Parts: sequence; C-alpha cells; structure tokens
Amino acid sequence: MAFEDAYRDFSLQMKLPFEFPFYGHQLADITICTGGYVFTGATSQLWLAQDQSISPLMANFDVSLDDSSSVVLYEESTQVTIVWEKMQIREKKGLKFTFAVTLYTNGDIYFAYKDIPIKIQTIEDKNYSVFVGIADSYFFNKMTYYVRRKSIHNYSRIPFNAYHIQSGSVLQLIALPSCPVYNTCEACTGHEAQYGSFKCMWCEPLRKCTSGADYFRPYMADCPFTKTCNATAEDNDTMPHLTFFHRVFNFAM
Repeated sequence: MAFEDAYRDFSLQMKLPFEFPFYGHQLADITICTGGYVFTGATSQLWLAQDQSISPLMANFDVSLDDSSSVVLYEESTQVTIVWEKMQIREKKGLKFTFAVTLYTNGDIYFAYKDIPIKIQTIEDKNYSVFVGIADSYFFNKMTYYVRRKSIHNYSRIPFNAYHIQSGSVLQLIALPSCPVYNTCEACTGHEAQYGSFKCMWCEPLRKCTSGADYFRPYMADCPFTKTCNATAEDNDTMPHLTFFHRVFNFAM
C-alpha cells in the first residue's frame, strides 16, 4: 500500500546465522527495514510488509530527521537482535523511539521497548501503516478469464497494537508445536490428540503435514489427505512452530 506522504524505507538483506522457523517454514535470510520491522518475504515484494513481517513497531519512521537515528544489528550463533535507536516519526517530530526484536533458533520472538514516548494507539496511520505483531502469507495461482494470475492470501496476522506497550515493556512470543515440519504420518495426525489443539492432515504423495491454513497450502491444494497411517512408518520428535503463546510484562530499563 502506497502513501503520498510516507517516508521511503531503507532496507538491508541479512543472511541469518541459523535457519529461523517462522510459521512452519525456515527463513535463511531476512530484510531489515528502517520502518521498524523485519520483512520475511522476497526483497522484490517489500510492498507486502504488512502481510509478511515481524514488526516490533512498524510506523512512518524517518532516519533523515535525526543524525543519531540508527538501526543496529547484534548477531550470535543462537540469536539475532535488531535495535532501532532514537527513531523519529514524520508526524511526531522530536519524539524518539528505541525498541528491538530478538529472533531465537527455536522460533521464539521477543519485542523489547526501551523508549516509547507516546501511546502506540495515538500514532497516526493515515500516511503509513502502524503495526505491532507478526504476519505471514502465501501465494497461489488463480485463473481469471483464462489468464493465470498470482494472488496472495494472508493466512495469519497477529496484531498487538491494542496492548499497553510502554517504555520498559517486553512482548514475548513463544513458539508452540504445530503441523508443517512433521515428516511422518503418525507425528502429523497425532498432533491434535497430543497437544489438544488444531488438527493436522498428512499428504502422503508429498510427505508433508499441514493444518490446511499455512504457508504450504498452495502446494497441497489437490492432495488426497490421509486419515490413517501405515503402521511401518517411523515417528519423529520434531517440534515445528506455527502458533504462538504471547505475554507482555514491564520492567525498568
């Protein structure tokens, strides 16, 4: 979505030191944007930031307003932290925001807020989308009047804009077990009974597991899903990640 008065994001593509499990698929690289978010899709599709992103605070930040504004990267073998320091919003000049996101190898995500001078709900969104949360989408081909068109479906969007986020807040997103990474029929179809959550379905021809609403849906649209499994198949203990448990707590920084 384009806005006339929106500041143009600067972005940097980064190769992660580990594969990060995000909604059941592995991210080898990410795109860090000055707009306060990490884009998880292809760099040629940055316009889809609202649909494929990890956003501690997506807003109309303009690094040209203050020479002290910066985006700092801290990289370790088990985690990556991106910090947006002293960022100013075009519509709220003079107010400086400092916040960060940390990605862990197990799929957990932490948002940390050092300086939040105003309520996030009061940030204007008429010139730029304001979003705190995570989102993912998949592409699929659709025939329209004998023309094949690529469409996008936003299958998950978890917003936290309404949360009481202030200076000193930390938002934890703890990755929970889900369907897409299971690689045997038994592990896939046994998910619901084991965890008491949603049902997983097994596609034997592709040997893939899905909830029916995840990143791999386009690849399994015509798959004959299996209700019973071959008893000779081996089970696995893989703990895939799709859904998240979240909580906010505050402390002095």
